[in-house]
Amino acid sequence: MAAPNDTCDKILKAASERIRHFGYAKTTMAEIAADLRMSAGNLYRFFASKLDIAEALAKERREVEFKLYAAIVQRSDISAGEKLRTVLMDDALRIHDTSTEQPRIVEISDIIARERPDFLADSLAEERVYLREILNEGIAKGEFRPVQDVDKLADTIQSAIYKFRTPSFSIRMAKEDLIRDLGAVLEIILSGLAKDQARAS
Repeated sequence: MAAPNDTCDKILKAASERIRHFGYAKTTMAEIAADLRMSAGNLYRFFASKLDIAEALAKERREVEFKLYAAIVQRSDISAGEKLRTVLMDDALRIHDTSTEQPRIVEISDIIARERPDFLADSLAEERVYLREILNEGIAKGEFRPVQDVDKLADTIQSAIYKFRTPSFSIRMAKEDLIRDLGAVLEIILSGLAKDQARAS
């Protein structure tokens, strides 16, 4: 008998494939169960609803993102400013690429944001852990000017670039436009953080 985690993984894989092909709205729990040759009742033992499956898929993607964040934060060959730029630009580009290549996945993002706002809030809070680490590194090394509330600053940075990382918006932008426009916003942010700006504050 398969372990519960193995079964969950198979369910998520089957659900992801069906949603990519037919879309979230046109995917049913019964169809996911049929793809796995299991009963719908058995499927409900692992996930109480299609929305729970969508949240689990979103969580899988965010876990991958956070591993990439951690790898960038731990690099010793680039400055804190480059870490901040890389984390935020790379994330926006991954969202853009996924939204363009798999537009039906955008449905999941929109539904999770609407139906499970706590998931989005938790994801942003976890992301701020990495942003705070980068900001504190920059301050400690004298690259960034001192800031009283680093967590608030991290939240402000997230707000400033939010539209570039929202699939329903990102999918409407050409990739080169996203790189240009987000790059300009990041330049403003980094300029404001620069140590030589301390005199102006």
